Amino acid sequence: MSYGMIKQRSRAARGPLPRGTVTLVCGPPCAGKNTYVDQHRRPGDLVLDFDALITALGGAGDHTVPEQLKPYAYDARDAVLERLLNRPTPVRAAWIILCAPTAAERRRYRAQGARVVLLNTDQATCLERAAAHRPPEFAGHVLEWFDTYEPGQADEIVVPSRTAPL
Repeated sequence: MSYGMIKQRSRAARGPLPRGTVTLVCGPPCAGKNTYVDQHRRPGDLVLDFDALITALGGAGDHTVPEQLKPYAYDARDAVLERLLNRPTPVRAAWIILCAPTAAERRRYRAQGARVVLLNTDQATCLERAAAHRPPEFAGHVLEWFDTYEPGQADEIVVPSRTAPL
């Protein structure tokens, strides 16, 4: 019997691991979602961020998203989400970073037990940050988010400092 099988059997004998706290941190592009997570997470917490997946899969790390990497990043994200939201996990806390402009999208995560934190950064600040720190097309992403945004009654609204770093 392999060590992995022994480990699995001993885990099964103790019962399933509880699910840790899952927090969806959402808001417009350049709202400060990564900064918020960095300020609240602890070592060992799981952070699921599409931009980080793109970088890990070969992206340049500059927030550009090569089309050929998207399907792989989506598959990796979906696999982590499925495991995180539907199975026991040893992770104390998980942070999911998404834009999630629609109330329905945020409601889906809440229905699976996630806490939803919406960063209410104003459009002018997001556009200013996009111009300073992101590729040119990000201004369009910011405007699209604000055009699509739907308030949600159960969202926990956080107003980040205007001077918070990206």
